[in-house]
Amino acid sequence: MLSEIDSILFSDDCEVVEIPLHNQWVYYIQKNGTSSLLNLQEKYSLRLLKNEQIQELDFVDVYIRDAKDRYVSGVNTYLQHLKRDHPELDQPTAFWFAKQYKFLNRHYAPQFHWLLNISRYLSPDTKIRIRDFKNFSAVVEDHDRADIIPSDDEFRQKLLSNNTGLELWMFLDQILLDLAGTEMTWVEIIKHYRDTHTETFDLVCQRFNLISKSVLP
Repeated sequence: MLSEIDSILFSDDCEVVEIPLHNQWVYYIQKNGTSSLLNLQEKYSLRLLKNEQIQELDFVDVYIRDAKDRYVSGVNTYLQHLKRDHPELDQPTAFWFAKQYKFLNRHYAPQFHWLLNISRYLSPDTKIRIRDFKNFSAVVEDHDRADIIPSDDEFRQKLLSNNTGLELWMFLDQILLDLAGTEMTWVEIIKHYRDTHTETFDLVCQRFNLISKSVLP
């Protein structure tokens, strides 16, 4: 049984947009160009596939961003949304909760979690084309900040300093980033974690068996 927070982090709303010009089917991951992809999809009426529709794809393109940069950007976005939607909340307290209780929001949940979520809807033969987010501008030229004010160095340092347990999750995403340029099925990705990062796999990946349909023995 998933908890309420699990249903938020692993919600049933996986979306992939087809970009015919670049022969890509890009998975929406928040803080990885989602606003820009939404604008592109609406501007050109691009095909959008959701959940079970994704099973028909031979390939899904996933852009992976530097983990710490994305984490800082995601927490910053989350806090600005809180301030916008709930101005009565005390901002220092909101910051403390975001840092103390990690990944309360999908904007800064690890990218590994996002791949885990879409694995429920992938065909066993679907190849995940892992791409470096640094190359995202080649696909989407117009970047949309979604009215978010970028964080400064002081915010970044305050968020990352003495942030217990963060490195494990950053390492999970770094492994994905190191795979940029490869094409792998979800099972092959999990096998890569198991075979080359056994300790990390034992600590984290095996706990996700209830979510992912592609579980190795």
